[in-house]
Amino acid sequence: APLAEAVGESVAGGLEVCFRLLEKTLGPQLDAVEDPTTFGVGPKTLLQEMAVARWGILPTYEEVSISGPDHARIYRVRVDVGDKFSAEGEASSKRNAQRAAAAKIIGHLAAMEQAGKEQ
Repeated sequence: APLAEAVGESVAGGLEVCFRLLEKTLGPQLDAVEDPTTFGVGPKTLLQEMAVARWGILPTYEEVSISGPDHARIYRVRVDVGDKFSAEGEASSKRNAQRAAAAKIIGHLAAMEQAGKEQ
């Protein structure tokens, strides 16, 4: 799913809040993007850029579990942004589980932004 959809689904406030957060965080970089619905980056890249810009740290990903039969694996991955945020994602590939976890934190940050509690 495009980043905007993933973030939008995570935030009760909708896409407008997400767009404002992304615009504030990435600023001029957004002007160079051809497709404004995806912002040209995936949730892992966006989370990394946000974490480095705000706190000077990189997110870390850890495999929590793998379940299911060989032909239908389910991966659960946790992402930590230092000691500030943590989220888990689940998907049929490790990469998509990482993306899902990153999108959850982005959604949480957007919700905090909307509530005026940005850290």
